[in-house]
Amino acid sequence: MTTSEKVSDTVCPACNWSTSKQRYCNVWSLGSNLILKERLNQPPKIEVQNIEFLEQHTTIPIPSVIREWTDDSDRYFILMNRLNGKPYGPLDSDKQLHDALMQALKEVPSPVLTQFKDRPLPICTPYTFTHGDLNCQNILVKDGELVGILDWESAGHFPVWWEYVATSIGFTAEDAKWKALLRVRLSGYEEGREFWRDLYALSRYPNLIERGQAFVDRLLCAEQAADGKLASTG
Repeated sequence: MTTSEKVSDTVCPACNWSTSKQRYCNVWSLGSNLILKERLNQPPKIEVQNIEFLEQHTTIPIPSVIREWTDDSDRYFILMNRLNGKPYGPLDSDKQLHDALMQALKEVPSPVLTQFKDRPLPICTPYTFTHGDLNCQNILVKDGELVGILDWESAGHFPVWWEYVATSIGFTAEDAKWKALLRVRLSGYEEGREFWRDLYALSRYPNLIERGQAFVDRLLCAEQAADGKLASTG
């Protein structure tokens, strides 16, 4: 890792955001009643639509949006009401989803990719409206009662196991600990979680982490075993 990469991964002790994340987006408290969120003007930009959907179809307590806009420097802003609490801690079928996920593996060698494609996608139905980022900073409570759930930009209709899988994505030690506790409370979709972890590990090819390299080795062994079996029967 280069010096610049180390700097970009430095985590602020006050907000738990890395330097690179701070360049990408910012959140400001405007007095005691308003929150202003800023980010690059690029996808995903569906937080406002998701909030409107939740207001119309659920009773989940969420912040209300006052305004959204893009400025002349191509930065996207959302102004919303602040909730009074403290942090508590497009596809029509499974096959289309599977094919879309495989697009992340374009750099993976063909023998490895073929083996992974043969792995069945965990059952995705019923597709469920999912928050996708239930970290401890996004759940607000006051006097032991839920005040609201924040940051719906990652929400959408996803495989039934995605909320469980998302608990594997932790940005700090505190967040990872909280999500491990949350995972115990959610329905067990360990098959979906393992599928995603292997998919993510492979997607980093050729810069594989330890899990990715071990997974590639297993897939290559499986291919060699299959080739040997075909040769013996031929």
